[in-house]
Amino acid sequence: GRKFAAQRLYITDFKVFNDPIATKVNFEQVKSISLKYDQDFFTIQLTALDNFSNPGKVYYGYRLEPFNKEWIYTQDRNISYTNLRGGDYQFFYKASHDPANWNVETHMLQIHIDTVFYKTAWFIGVIALVIAFLAFAFYRYRIDQAKNLHRLQLQATHLERDKTEIQYQNLLNQFNPHFLFNSLTSLNSLIYENRELASQFLEQLSAVYRYLLTNKETQLVTLQKESAFAVHYISLLKTRFEDSLSVVVQIPEELLGKKIVPVTFQLLIENAIKHNRLDKESSLIVTITADENYLYASNNLQRKEQVSSSNRKGLDSLQTLYKYLSSRPVIVKETAETFSIAIPLI
Repeated sequence: GRKFAAQRLYITDFKVFNDPIATKVNFEQVKSISLKYDQDFFTIQLTALDNFSNPGKVYYGYRLEPFNKEWIYTQDRNISYTNLRGGDYQFFYKASHDPANWNVETHMLQIHIDTVFYKTAWFIGVIALVIAFLAFAFYRYRIDQAKNLHRLQLQATHLERDKTEIQYQNLLNQFNPHFLFNSLTSLNSLIYENRELASQFLEQLSAVYRYLLTNKETQLVTLQKESAFAVHYISLLKTRFEDSLSVVVQIPEELLGKKIVPVTFQLLIENAIKHNRLDKESSLIVTITADENYLYASNNLQRKEQVSSSNRKGLDSLQTLYKYLSSRPVIVKETAETFSIAIPLI
C-alpha cells in the first residue's frame, strides 16, 4: 500500500469545555499539554493536508492510552473525551486516504491531567492509617481500662468499690464501642462516596475522642467545655442519621461556668436514640436546656418495639453517681408523649 508520507497531519485546535486553550506556539509544534484536574472534557481537532487524487476523503485513526486499548477510526476531525481521571495520557493519531490501508506515520501528543488531592493515593493512605490508629488506640485503652478496674476493685472497700464501678460504667458510656464502630463504618463509606465530607467527619471524630481522652480522669467539666464537645458529637450523629435526628442545645451564657460529669450530653442523647425510632417522616427531637440548678434533656417518644441491651445501666449509674456529687437528685419524668431527665448542676 501507499504510505501516507505525502500527506501532512496536524492538531489544529485543542478545546477545553469548547473554549480553545492558549499556547505559546502553534499547535503544529505542541508536543505536550498539561490540564487542571477540572479540565476533564476536551476536544482535539485534526487536520490532514491531502495530496492524494481524491482530496477530502480523509480517514483518521486515534487512541488515547491507557484509556483506549484499540484504534478508533473515523472521518470526523473532532475527537472528544470527558470525565477522564487525573494522570498521564498519550494521544496517538494518524490519517489515511484508504480506510483499508493504515501503513502510515503515527503521531503522538502527551497529555497530563492533574489529580485532585482527595483522589490521590497518599490521601487515601493517610485516611486508612488514621482509621487503623484510632482502632488500635481504642483497643489499647480498653485493655488498660480493664487492668485499672481490676486493681481498684482489689484495693477498695465495698462502698468505694460500688462508687468506682459507677464511675467505670460512666467511662464505658464515654467510650461506647458501638459508637466507635458505627463511626468507623460511616467513615469507611464516606471515603468512597464523598472524600471531602469524609475529611470533615474525621476531624469531628478526632475532636470527640480527643475530648474523651483529655477528660477520662476528670470528675467534672464546665458546661462550656461540654457544649463545645457536643457540637462535634452532634455533627457526627447528623452525618449518620441526617434529617431523622434533630438535637437542639440552648444553654444560657451565664450558666456556662456550671459543672457536670463529662460526656453527660452524649449519654443523654444516646439514651434517646437507643430507645426511639428514627426516620425522616417522624424525626427524633432532643432538646437540652438549663437553669440555675439543673440541666434538662427531653425528647419526643416514638419507642422501638425492641431495644438491644436496654438495661438502664447508663441512667442508673448516672443517678447513683450524682448522689456523691450533689444533694439534689436526678429527676426522670415520662408522659405519653415525652421523656425528660433533669441533671443537677454543680
